[in-house]
Amino acid sequence: MSEDKRDRILDAALCLINRYGFDKTTVSEIAREAGIAKGTVYLYFQSKDEIYYALLARESNRNKERIIPKLQAAADPVEKLRLFLLEVGMTLLENEFARQTLKRDYLPRFQGYANSDVGRQHGDEGVAFLVAMLEDGMAKGYFRNLDPTRVALVMYNNISSLVLLSMLMEDMYSTEEIKELIRVNADLMVHGLVKEDAK
Repeated sequence: MSEDKRDRILDAALCLINRYGFDKTTVSEIAREAGIAKGTVYLYFQSKDEIYYALLARESNRNKERIIPKLQAAADPVEKLRLFLLEVGMTLLENEFARQTLKRDYLPRFQGYANSDVGRQHGDEGVAFLVAMLEDGMAKGYFRNLDPTRVALVMYNNISSLVLLSMLMEDMYSTEEIKELIRVNADLMVHGLVKEDAK
């Protein structure tokens, strides 16, 4: 099977889901947009849900590839964590697919993704990445000694919830106001972790 065809299917799905949402997008439309036969789509994906899950994983990996070089350039664990929280929040806010996923399809689709094998793997990797950052900061004496897994879960869910809430209330907040809320939120979370003598 061709990786190029798989990417064409995902690109077509991304375009259509951004435009119409998951429920209004059909496999036939995805095939037409990708310029392939409907049956070919099923050689790569067993269902529309599987296409969606693969798209979520691909977009997440692309975002991770974009963020990691920035994190590697961070001066210390505090700056690295703050930058990570900002980047995740801004990505959720600015990436059209992430916006549409959170806005239109969040509960019915994202829960299915989170419970799928690929979703669990992605979630575990994301939490492990954040846990490693927290453990590094604790080992270097920057952060208070707390359970890094619990802190990672709280931080990840906090950012996601803030962005989701802001999208549901987008009539009340401008994009710039939401960005400022993300910055304040990141500062508060990082400040709560930093040891007094490291501030």
